[in-house]
Amino acid sequence: MWNTLEQKLKQQKDPRVLGYGDLIESYPRLIQMRPELGGFVEREYIMKYLNKARTAMGNLGMPEDEIEDLCKTLS
Repeated sequence: MWNTLEQKLKQQKDPRVLGYGDLIESYPRLIQMRPELGGFVEREYIMKYLNKARTAMGNLGMPEDEIEDLCKTLS
């Protein structure tokens, strides 16, 4: 069953099975609601996340102009 599921997820370009699961499971926060988590509101962390997201979107077939527009709103 796992092989069938994995094949379907790859066909659908699911980020979690293509090595970008952390982009789904985590995200940069713009305000620090829980200081004990650390790192989420630091500019370096946000840019690292954004660069990885840009790569993932390109690898998943999103058009470059759409990626640029999205990244401009996040940076």
